[in-house]
Amino acid sequence: MSLLFKERDRVAEIDSEIFRLQAEREPLKELLETYIYPVLTLPNEIVSECFIHVLPPYPARPPTTGPLSPTSLAQICRKWREIALSTPALWSSLTLTLEYGKSEKQKSFLETWMARSRAHPISVSLIDEREELELGALNPFFDTVCRVHSTHIQHLELRLLRLGDSNIALIQSTPMPLLSSLKIWVHHVDTKDPVKIFQNAPRLRTLELRHFHAKLVLPWSQLTTFICHRIDFLDWASILREAATSLMHCEISELGTEQLNDHRLGVAPLPPLSALRSLIFKPECYRAHGLTKGLLSALTLPVLRRLHIPEEYIGRQPIHKLLGFIERSGCGATLKELHVIDPGLQQKMYLKMFGESIEEITVEFQEETVEFHEETPVVRRGGGGGGNGIATTVWSDGDASGSGSEEQEEDEDDDGLDWHEDEDDDDDENNPCGWGGEEEEDGENMDNDGQSEEDGDNDGQSGDDEY
Repeated sequence: MSLLFKERDRVAEIDSEIFRLQAEREPLKELLETYIYPVLTLPNEIVSECFIHVLPPYPARPPTTGPLSPTSLAQICRKWREIALSTPALWSSLTLTLEYGKSEKQKSFLETWMARSRAHPISVSLIDEREELELGALNPFFDTVCRVHSTHIQHLELRLLRLGDSNIALIQSTPMPLLSSLKIWVHHVDTKDPVKIFQNAPRLRTLELRHFHAKLVLPWSQLTTFICHRIDFLDWASILREAATSLMHCEISELGTEQLNDHRLGVAPLPPLSALRSLIFKPECYRAHGLTKGLLSALTLPVLRRLHIPEEYIGRQPIHKLLGFIERSGCGATLKELHVIDPGLQQKMYLKMFGESIEEITVEFQEETVEFHEETPVVRRGGGGGGNGIATTVWSDGDASGSGSEEQEEDEDDDGLDWHEDEDDDDDENNPCGWGGEEEEDGENMDNDGQSEEDGDNDGQSGDDEY
């Protein structure tokens, strides 16, 4: 019985202690409620601007969840959520990768996100690499992006496994008054007709194409920048004609000639490309075929500043052809950067002939790059991806003869690329247009003076918006 009384006494003591602590807590709570955190005294406009600087600069697209996402800013406190949801710039960029079995949830997520952007220009990337789905499964997303919010889409990227007629109809002529840059990566186009899209986009200036193997009809004459992973030679020539007075930068990773199998008619000469300042052929273009040999002889670029080109695209006697190109184009005063890929000439020849007029000359082999800055040539790693057994040579003190120290570097990284291909050198058979035809010239061949054998082995938002 005494034990029972003791336990009751202990409970009474605990209740008394709780009452005392509660009485002590109340004034502390009242004091805390009067305290204002300094960050909460900032005007909403300042907080909103701070939020914007948390994210990558527009038009770069932040993650949809995580520390650097706008959804994380909406999950701190009630006030910050209100500020975040009332700041359209936070919701102006989005990458959405479609997943199996989540179409309805992701469509709702997309609609909510883009609604929060209000009238702010939008940067959107829509990625759909789902296989074995009906093409119509993509239509609701196309409808939201390209129709409901078409008036404030500014940067658009479409990376799709397939594109069909029903998809094309949604992006064919919808007005997109703000669209300025467009990236299209499509593996399969399920139509045999020319793909006519984005015809009502008056501000479209930049286009990047990848894996697009169909005839594409776009407002080419508006473009100032054209980047393409792979394009047929004749299609490229057609684009250059349409954009002759507007195109400022062109970058091609692979130039094909498949159309010659069915179409061996001559190609009309290209007009001068009066605005083109930068022409870059990427390393995938090492080997020329058919029309692409001597390609430079078909171009006239009066304001060219940067030229990256495989030597085979220049043609035989490349120094002579380059001099002729510069004289014909009248770009001697503007050309500041020359990058020759996989040359057969001795490296010093380019410095000797162009070192006084061109500020930066780079000679890149399959596994090495030689840079010439004024009078000091420096060999650097080429191709941007590493290679086996890269030979690095440094000539110092303006020694144009090439004498100096040599350093050998070994790199264990292997990019796994080998651009050597066996090819037939029958120019007459593969060049029906006569571009870059190599005639024998009398007299001494200036290009052979320095010829050497170079071996180039050589949230969701607070939970309800998550998907």
